[in-house]
Amino acid sequence: MGRWFAAALAALGLAMPAAAQERVTLVLNWIPSGDHAPIYYAIQQGWYREAGADVRLEIGRGSGASAARVGAGAEMGISDLGSVMVARGAGADLTAVMNIFANSPQGFYWLRSSGITSVRDFAGRRLGNPPGDAARVMWPAIARRMGMDANSVTWVNINPAAKPAALISRQVDGTTFFYNYHYIMEREIGAQLGFASWRSLGLNLYGNSLIANGRFLREKPDTARAVTRITQRAYLRCIETPAPCIAAMTAAVSGMKAEEEMQNWNLTVTALFDDDDFRNRAFGWMTPERVRADLAVVRETFELAQPFEAEAVATNALLDTTLRLPASR
Repeated sequence: MGRWFAAALAALGLAMPAAAQERVTLVLNWIPSGDHAPIYYAIQQGWYREAGADVRLEIGRGSGASAARVGAGAEMGISDLGSVMVARGAGADLTAVMNIFANSPQGFYWLRSSGITSVRDFAGRRLGNPPGDAARVMWPAIARRMGMDANSVTWVNINPAAKPAALISRQVDGTTFFYNYHYIMEREIGAQLGFASWRSLGLNLYGNSLIANGRFLREKPDTARAVTRITQRAYLRCIETPAPCIAAMTAAVSGMKAEEEMQNWNLTVTALFDDDDFRNRAFGWMTPERVRADLAVVRETFELAQPFEAEAVATNALLDTTLRLPASR
């Protein structure tokens, strides 16, 4: 292990690893893409193992699905915070320990030639998304904001990779995508592309977050803290020098194109990490007032069988507050 990394572990308050490694299943929110590159880089570099954690990635099928998987026993994962709250209200034992997308990545897409000019025009139309997609989970919240009946649209199950084709063929009238995939929609659809971000519609919920199973947090707090802080460090390293991170991911996942994933990563950095608390408090910081506001949206939209307070679903206690987004970002 390099001297600089040993020093970094000491500075983080993390013990040098024993021979035994704690196995940690980390469930992605979806198939690997540019925004996951730092995690692949940290695995490739052996950072997690040097901190005592044997991190094994598991491909996800949407934030709702990954939240449920972590709540049911997987040690850690990535999920949209709104989906985490919905899962927690249904009895899942999980907590967000680090935010990744400080700004909502959600956006609606349609064809201008369809006659749709705004999200309100989706009423009576078909929207296409996978069943466990975060936008589908949170659709009632945005519909409420727009003064729409959430049941006024019909959901069609489609694969994320098929979203542009489904729009072009009129299989669906609209869909959603994370903004870090915006380049795909622009490339495939061009000038006919209609778009509205959730932020522009007045709903800027926290997006993807690193989450942990409650029992794991209670029984293995040192491992949970180590994984969280290594993940912080990896994201900041990849902001500084992204090419090795994209290379680590494309080497581990067959069929990925480095140039496309770099576009994904660049959109992630410029639009989704842009947050003053990421600069002034810690990369991954979740502002309590924003978490409470997000929970209020979830409460007004969903009936939570097991109510909880905001402090129970998100914590900054595992973060290293010396790891911050550079002021220039």
